[in-house]
Amino acid sequence: MNNFFLDADIVIDVLMAKKPFVEISSEIFRLAENNKVNLFISALSYWNIYYIIKKSNSHENAIEILKELSNYITAINVGQEIITLSINSSFNDFEDSIQYHSAIARGK
Repeated sequence: MNNFFLDADIVIDVLMAKKPFVEISSEIFRLAENNKVNLFISALSYWNIYYIIKKSNSHENAIEILKELSNYITAINVGQEIITLSINSSFNDFEDSIQYHSAIARGK
């Protein structure tokens, strides 16, 4: 089975039905629902996703959305090693660096 590491923006596209991206982004979730792929995100992404969806939802609704999301996505922990690698990387975008090093740490 293929493993996919998702940037928070892909998840947000689906949850917020952002056009034109939602059609393409939703396909990866359909594959996960049918047990064809494994999905992963950085644990940091849960906070980013919550922050965005909370703007148009109550706290309770946002938490319910995250609970449902967690049925399809596995969070990869962000620890000191990933932070150190990210700080010392050549990425111009620190969040992207954390995402990259989180995905690499998973090793698949």
